[in-house]
Amino acid sequence: MNEIKLGLRTGIDVTQYTDPTYNADKMYFIREGLENNLDVSQYADPKFTEDQIRIIMTGLKEGVDVSYYAKTEYDVVQMYYILTGLESGLDVSKYADPKYTSDQMAIIHMVMSQGYDVSALCNPELSTTQMHYIRSGLVSGIDVTKYANPAFSTEQMSSIIYGLEKGIDVTPYADPKFTSQQMDSIMFGLEQGVDVSVYANQQFTQKQMDMICFSLMDGMSVSDVAKFADPAFSVEQMNEIKDGVRDNLDVSIYADPELTPQQMHNIYLGLSAGINVTNYVNMVKGIESNPEKEVKSLLSQMDMYQKHQLMLGFESNVDVLKYMDPRYDWKQMRQIRYGLEKGLNVSIYADPKYDKYQMDAIRRGMESGIDVSKYADPAFNSFQMFELKKAMESGIDVSFYAKPEFDSYQMRQISEGLRHGLDFASVYTYADPVFNGFQMNEIRIGMESGLDVSVYMDPEYTNEQMKQIRYGMDHNIDVSKYADPSISASDMEEIRQHLEYGAPITGDINIGALNNGNNINTGDHNGFIDAPIYGIPGNNFAMGSPITGSEMSDTTTLDDQNALEDPEFEDLDDPGDIGD
Repeated sequence: MNEIKLGLRTGIDVTQYTDPTYNADKMYFIREGLENNLDVSQYADPKFTEDQIRIIMTGLKEGVDVSYYAKTEYDVVQMYYILTGLESGLDVSKYADPKYTSDQMAIIHMVMSQGYDVSALCNPELSTTQMHYIRSGLVSGIDVTKYANPAFSTEQMSSIIYGLEKGIDVTPYADPKFTSQQMDSIMFGLEQGVDVSVYANQQFTQKQMDMICFSLMDGMSVSDVAKFADPAFSVEQMNEIKDGVRDNLDVSIYADPELTPQQMHNIYLGLSAGINVTNYVNMVKGIESNPEKEVKSLLSQMDMYQKHQLMLGFESNVDVLKYMDPRYDWKQMRQIRYGLEKGLNVSIYADPKYDKYQMDAIRRGMESGIDVSKYADPAFNSFQMFELKKAMESGIDVSFYAKPEFDSYQMRQISEGLRHGLDFASVYTYADPVFNGFQMNEIRIGMESGLDVSVYMDPEYTNEQMKQIRYGMDHNIDVSKYADPSISASDMEEIRQHLEYGAPITGDINIGALNNGNNINTGDHNGFIDAPIYGIPGNNFAMGSPITGSEMSDTTTLDDQNALEDPEFEDLDDPGDIGD
């Protein structure tokens, strides 16, 4: 009410602000404007804030065209920059648009005040940071139209500005489709004077671009670089091809994106060594296109040792598909490769069910020309296989005992009997799994000595008991005195020794006393040796007593019967022997 009274006193038309929606402050500004003959219609709108009204009134007092900014769409800061532009005589139409933020207006106003052409800045889609990069370019005197595009990130703008400031023609990379990293690679190439058209392609990654750029810088011709300058190649693949080009190799053989870098490297090594890699290349290119083979998947599951065996196979020009299976360890692969190199039918043992030792036994048997089908069965362990192999190489018919139920030592006793001249019928009597290998050994030696082994050929006797009976028979004593499974081997030994001295066996004799001070001569043991027995790992002998020195025939030799002492097996157990 007070503002209306004051207006009536001064004789102004108070009806222009007697709207109840005006507060006292707005009434005051309208009254003051009327009293100063200002065009209050420019701000007599209840939607204006007091601060906006003040900015408009200031413009009216200074005689500028406030119609540029006397609009409710502008905030007070936007109004301020338009007002100051008008006060400075600038063409505010360049930025007097509500689409510009006050910060954007401030930049355009500043640049115009400095006398620069702001046409490149007049785009409300530019961020204030982008505008600052453009302003910086204007100050530097470079052609900002090359990057005054909101599609460029500030990082891209920075790369373009760098090139422009270096006097480089940025046309090859001043394109939003390139990342800032790609721009840097192209710009670097331009700076070095190389033909960037070879790699100025957004499909290349920065690392690919760098690979191509550095190759050109190293003096490689464009035609040579073109052999690997393909976005389809990874950097690792490019590097393998580049090495081949550098070494004057025919890289067309392996410049194929379908090949892995490792495959390319293998081919590169083969070509470098003068090896015919045709089989390898055909295998990889041909088979890998067949989803059923899944070669890529197989190779990805192999370690370096397995892959090395494949490479050795390629060098030997053998069919590596026979063992390209991650289920084989590298030692199994090597056994199959050895067989292929010898021209053997490896399908007989190329099966993951065979371990490397079993494979070795079968392979060696095939090399010897024997019928390995007799023992090429995973049910046989490698020790059994070697026993059968040795027997067959001696011309022995193993058919009747080539059975998994016989362990390797039992097999040895059967073959030893035949090898030492026992007839089949005799050997057949003890070739029974109920006898363990050590019992068979006693029976066999007894037969070879011409003894009636029926006296002790009973599985109820332990091998030690059998031995004491056999010793007695060797010395023509009456073994019936102690040939009883219920008598321990140690008691049998004492009884036998007393019988050899002629002492009667009665309950009153102190058997142990007769041993005191006597040098007991057990005589010739007919083929027994007192050297310690060598171990046969992996066998389950049904031993009746601990192994002693006299349990092995003197005809036993440390040959491939003892698989772990075989040179081939030693090689296989040596991970460092990958070169073979």
